[in-house]
Amino acid sequence: MNYQSKLNKTFEVVGIPRSGQHGIVTWLMANLPSPSLFINNSTSMSPDECWYRNGRRIMMDMSEKPHVLGIGLEGPASAADGTTNPSVFVIRDVKNHMASLIKHRTLQVNWDVFFRRWEAYAELALDYPSKPYSYAVVPFSTWHVSKSERVELFIQFESMMGLALPYHDDARKDMMGSGGGSSFDGSKYVGCADKMKVLERYKSVKLPPIPPNILEMNREVFGNIYDS
Repeated sequence: MNYQSKLNKTFEVVGIPRSGQHGIVTWLMANLPSPSLFINNSTSMSPDECWYRNGRRIMMDMSEKPHVLGIGLEGPASAADGTTNPSVFVIRDVKNHMASLIKHRTLQVNWDVFFRRWEAYAELALDYPSKPYSYAVVPFSTWHVSKSERVELFIQFESMMGLALPYHDDARKDMMGSGGGSSFDGSKYVGCADKMKVLERYKSVKLPPIPPNILEMNREVFGNIYDS
């Protein structure tokens, strides 16, 4: 299919696997004009077409072009290099991100590579205030619990896209379903994803050592969010 946006509006969501980017995508897409389309796993041989209408994911809609097109890119932050589209970078706090990667089991993780990639996303997040609205950085772990942060991030997204959109916070309760759902809960929380204990995953797994500079950057991005 030749993907084109009716409004000539395209954006990318970029994240390391299991960073929470599918939750961010569902939240964004449900607030866009109907219908809109997100291409998940866009660089794979068989990308998923995720259509949204009236705030809900629907079956494929061939009746008209999507108003807005979203494209999913997984991997390093540099995956968005060279694009002229607005980019939304998703970063998750390091301990819970590592816990989800470990729990997923099918992912073979090179932790040195992971820390380098995570650090690049953290640098984007920490540098963001000096580059307003040229891109957006979503700290998934605090986005999940803070409505005021979600609203502020959505305003930034509107500005990047050049769109005026109604905002519906309930969109964060849905779950895309791609990738098997949550590493810990599968599809158990479809329709109530806001109830997942995403800040407590690290408590139930044994994590490998984390470099001190990564822990310090994590504190700068997310604050003191851990009990231990």
